Amino acid sequence: MIDAGRTRISTFVCPSDSLPVSNAGASSTPQTGIFIYLTISGNTLTGGYNAPGGNSYTPAPVGLSNYVGCAGEFGQFYPYPGVYYANSTNRVADIPDGTSNTIMFGETLGGEETGVRMFALSWMGAGSLPLYWGLPTPAQWYTFGSKHTAVVLFGWGDGSVRGLRKGIATTPGANDWTQLMRAGGRADGEVPDFTILGP
Repeated sequence: MIDAGRTRISTFVCPSDSLPVSNAGASSTPQTGIFIYLTISGNTLTGGYNAPGGNSYTPAPVGLSNYVGCAGEFGQFYPYPGVYYANSTNRVADIPDGTSNTIMFGETLGGEETGVRMFALSWMGAGSLPLYWGLPTPAQWYTFGSKHTAVVLFGWGDGSVRGLRKGIATTPGANDWTQLMRAGGRADGEVPDFTILGP
C-alpha cells in the first residue's frame, strides 16, 4: 500500500500547477506537508498531513493530486449533500438531481494559491472537500481552486468537465453561493443556474 501511495500519476496533477510530477522534482514538495486525509465531522473540516521527514517522504514523496471528491455543501447532513463523504456508498441512482447537474470531483491546490506553497494533496485516501466556502480568490487549502486564470475545473456525474468561475461568493445565502451549493448537491431537488456559475 505504501509503495502504491508513493506512485506519481501525471494525469492526477493539473499541468497549470507547479507540483512535481516525478520524484526528481521532490525538492519542490510543499514546505509544511502533504494532506493524506480530509475529514468532515459536523461543521468542521480536518486535514491530516505528513510533515517533511514523515513516512510519506521516505524514500520518496507521496503521489500528489489536484483532484478530490465533492462533499456538496458540507457533507451528508447539510441541505445540499454531495456524492462523496466519509463512508459514502452513493450510486448513480442516488443522484436524483441528475448527473449533468451534480459535481463529482473538483480541482484543488491542497494549499494556498499565492505565495509559498505550504500544503499539497495526496491522491490516495484524501477524502473530499465541501463547497461551503465558495470559490475564493485566492484559493485556500480548504477550498476548491486552481492555477487557471479565471476558472476552477469540475468533473460532473455525466462524465463532462466544466469550469466554474473563480470568485463565487463565500457568503452563505448569496445567489451565486446558492447556485454553487445546488451544483454540489445530489439530492436537493434544485437545478443550478449555470449562467451564474459560468466563467
